[in-house]
Amino acid sequence: MNLGEARNALVARGYDYLTGTSLDLMLNRAKEDFEDYWPWPWLRATLRAVPAPVDIADLKYVRGVWNADGDVMWGLSLEDVLAAGSDDVASGPPRYWYLQDSLAEHVSLIVWPSSSAPVSIAYIRATPPLVNPNDTPSIPARYHSVWIDWAVVQAHKDSNNYTGASALQGDVVTRMNELVTRYETRNRAHSIFMTSYGFSEDE
Repeated sequence: MNLGEARNALVARGYDYLTGTSLDLMLNRAKEDFEDYWPWPWLRATLRAVPAPVDIADLKYVRGVWNADGDVMWGLSLEDVLAAGSDDVASGPPRYWYLQDSLAEHVSLIVWPSSSAPVSIAYIRATPPLVNPNDTPSIPARYHSVWIDWAVVQAHKDSNNYTGASALQGDVVTRMNELVTRYETRNRAHSIFMTSYGFSEDE
């Protein structure tokens, strides 16, 4: 379902009085709510053995950084780096990384101590807003009904139907949690080693 079709779906739910701009805002807000809910597989990306610093135009957040030997590098804040820049640890091979934003809304991943050594990065992508009628979200088509329900929640709030918004949001969250559980347990071959549940006295 592209943006144009999603607009029609939202209008068909009783919101034909909304302007195109309002529809687009609600649908994009719903897209962000969906994508922010969990690190979905279709949003995961990797960069392998790229020289630092690395400019990442679509970075939402970092999942991991490794050096050329496959060792995990630890993330720092820019403030940490500035505070420790004069220490002896500032020399030698890079062992840490930090993020720095640019005015172009890109994010650079920089290693510290400073180096152009290659790193591999696993991260979650930020997807662009839907603007043109033919634009389609990264959300798989089989979940587009949930995306539309997220948008209807926003439309309910816009019309002061907070009771309807609350009820529908509860249904959407339940459905989202079911999707998360599905993706967390896709490895049925060795899932016992991947997921653990706490003991409950009620069991």
